Amino acid sequence: MSFTILSLATVTEMCSVAVCCEGQVLANDERLLGAKHAEELLPMISGVMKASGCEFEDLDGVAVAKGPGSFTGTRIGIAAARGLALAVSKPLLGVNSLQALAHGICSNGRPILAVLDAKRGQVYVQIFAPGSSPLSEARVIKPPDVVDLLSEYQYTVGGTGLDLIRPYLLNSSLKELDLIFDETKGLPRATDIALAAICQPSTSLANEEVAPIYLRPVDVSPSA
Repeated sequence: MSFTILSLATVTEMCSVAVCCEGQVLANDERLLGAKHAEELLPMISGVMKASGCEFEDLDGVAVAKGPGSFTGTRIGIAAARGLALAVSKPLLGVNSLQALAHGICSNGRPILAVLDAKRGQVYVQIFAPGSSPLSEARVIKPPDVVDLLSEYQYTVGGTGLDLIRPYLLNSSLKELDLIFDETKGLPRATDIALAAICQPSTSLANEEVAPIYLRPVDVSPSA
């Protein structure tokens, strides 16, 4: 039986919506919106559902990036996904945005160092196995501290925080460090969210269990 999922990613400046079935993208919309996710997300969902040829009743679940990332964007995405899931009585699946990012990176058989720009001179970072299972907890750190997290010598590194940590990795005292920098990715996309959701051990989380991942105190400013 096929598994069709509507997925949302709003944790960065990109607003991304996709409908996927068994790993195949039926429809997708990605827009760099800055802080305008609230105005554009629902029309984007409507457009992607129409383009996919699916009705909401055809969905097997709704997946959403639950952070870490923009506080405001994360809240908007979870609220929209929860409302849709409740309206059509489908499971709501929350996905760690760093893990979704890791799913979109070609690991080359190495552990993946996924990193997102957290603003304010910090990055969100987490290490994953080549199959995207977590090898560490998600953290918020200053870029120079990334070297202290490394326990292996070979990594594939990717994400919006790549350029923030690159100088410290390249100038590390770990002389055996062998890195591949993935320049093609950077933003966790809805297609990555769908793939990560399908790969989760459980795809039947109750709606109330999907809580945002905040790694630092919530900032209520509009640009958070």
